[in-house]
Amino acid sequence: MFILLRDLCVLAIMGVDYYYLLGVTESATLKDLHRAYRRQALRFHPLRNKKLEAETLQQFTWISEAYEVLKDPVLRARYDQYGEAGLKHGIPGVYTEPVRYMYHGDPYKTFQEYFGDWNPFKEFTEEMTREQMENFGRKDGRGQIKKAEPTTVKLMLTLEELYNGCIKKMKVKYTVSLSSNKV
Repeated sequence: MFILLRDLCVLAIMGVDYYYLLGVTESATLKDLHRAYRRQALRFHPLRNKKLEAETLQQFTWISEAYEVLKDPVLRARYDQYGEAGLKHGIPGVYTEPVRYMYHGDPYKTFQEYFGDWNPFKEFTEEMTREQMENFGRKDGRGQIKKAEPTTVKLMLTLEELYNGCIKKMKVKYTVSLSSNKV
């Protein structure tokens, strides 16, 4: 559910359907709008999306603008009654309309107001310290994978067995440490 740049001519004629962009119906509550914006903004954020940057940024901008309009009850009522053209260019036949809506044009600002940060990966990294980030995925927590200690066992051989070689079977018992517990 997204609009490509090639659809700009259609948008110029029809206007943008903000409900469609967010994937909600006209009866959506504010909670529904928040949920839909979160889903779409994370989906189309240019840092998280592998598509063409210009296309993704345009989709991200439209989604942010749709959220800005629909979360505001006054702007939403005007949009519902007159559409995008009435919202942005004034209401047809009414000359006393003092202010026309104009999106500030910064989808990152909208994203930051909603999420508290511009970084779409913050939810995964906010609890980690710098040292934890550097050692992420390491087994010993210090940046190196810990190697097991060598196992030494006494084996009794005769001089003849050492000279000619031989194969011997033996059982070895050893202790494995898991965290602080011994097994």
